[in-house]
Amino acid sequence: MLPHVKKFLQLCESISSHDIQKILNLGVCVLHDLQRSAAKRLLHISEVAMEKV
Repeated sequence: MLPHVKKFLQLCESISSHDIQKILNLGVCVLHDLQRSAAKRLLHISEVAMEKV
């Protein structure tokens, strides 16, 4: 699951801000209940990025 979310985050670098919001929301939904530390780091990064969009 984490590789897919990483790809979503990489997509955010090259698309419009409206689409970025949708991708970040999806990433947060996917990562929300995962317990792995890598997932928690990605969740935090995604949440911070959502605040900046």
